[in-house]
Amino acid sequence: MDLQLKGRTALVTGASMGIGRAIARALAAEGVKLSVLARRGNLLEELSREITAAGAPAPELIVADVLPEGAAERIAAESRKRLGTVEILVNSAGGSQPALPVDAPESKWSEAMTLNFIRVRQLTHALLPGMIEQRWGRVINISGKSEPEGLIAATPAKAAARWRPPVTWIARPSPCCWWWRGWWCSTATCHAKRKCGQSFFQ
Repeated sequence: MDLQLKGRTALVTGASMGIGRAIARALAAEGVKLSVLARRGNLLEELSREITAAGAPAPELIVADVLPEGAAERIAAESRKRLGTVEILVNSAGGSQPALPVDAPESKWSEAMTLNFIRVRQLTHALLPGMIEQRWGRVINISGKSEPEGLIAATPAKAAARWRPPVTWIARPSPCCWWWRGWWCSTATCHAKRKCGQSFFQ
């Protein structure tokens, strides 16, 4: 498969296992220059060996936790330092814990929202200006299923990551494609009041 991504750059968070790891391997196979991030460096090193064994260049490894305050800005800066620019962002870091009881402490909710939504938003916002400037970019948010059996703290956080507020701006025709509430829109400095060829904005 040729996704026409050869030579592009990407940051994949949560790349040590699961969906993030699979996405990293798939992007590497497409010729994307990668920076992969996770807390467990040994698993990132295993991933790097798998990627190079398949014939792709070794990815840049960033061992970091997204939870601490300021982590998103530091990760964005380190990724730009390693790659020059980040054209594709895959927000796969996250997770869920068992259902929270009624008397769960506020800290449990705060941790879930920070991990699954706030850091996703902050990292996206930190890298979006570069995508807009170069008139090409992709942001992919990995979330959980929509029909949980019980309420877990990650559920509202993931729902928030999937939701988008009313459009105030999007990116320019064709170089940037954005998934916005079930619609693909390919436009870069158009505002909500302008027409962009999509019935969704009319």
